[in-house]
Amino acid sequence: MSPPSATEVYVEYQFITSEVPGGYFGSEFNDYFSVVLRSETGQYVMKTDSMNGLGLGAFEYSTGATQWYRLNLTVGPVPEQIRLDVNVANVGDGYLDSKVNARLIGAEECAPCEQACSNCTSEPMCRGTCVNPPINSCLFYREYRLKSITSEEIDFNPLLPVTGVI
Repeated sequence: MSPPSATEVYVEYQFITSEVPGGYFGSEFNDYFSVVLRSETGQYVMKTDSMNGLGLGAFEYSTGATQWYRLNLTVGPVPEQIRLDVNVANVGDGYLDSKVNARLIGAEECAPCEQACSNCTSEPMCRGTCVNPPINSCLFYREYRLKSITSEEIDFNPLLPVTGVI
């Protein structure tokens, strides 16, 4: 469930393919992936791409791994169930696999003191911000009050679609 004070939920992910160090970049063995965050109210955000679509410069050549990317889904003030779907397709062969790693699935929240400064009189990080809060901004809280649901790294099997619930 997304926390009641969440402004967005997110997942960090990384695409890894054996095709790049195997010398198959630019070939018909163009493995691809998708990462989707969905809310129970129908909101969703999706990233779909392929090895060739990302470009050779997106990969560490020796490992076939991309950098970690972040996918964000804006949510409202009412808690809701969030679903994570990850899919990987090995195109044209079963020899050189690809996968998606996901980590740091969580929510960014505005602390309650931003909405009611009387609630944060004992909260050291809120005092100055409650006296003079940034207009329409959760930046302070995103930097200092980030709550992660899990920080475990998850290794998804590329042969099975994966569904998770936050």
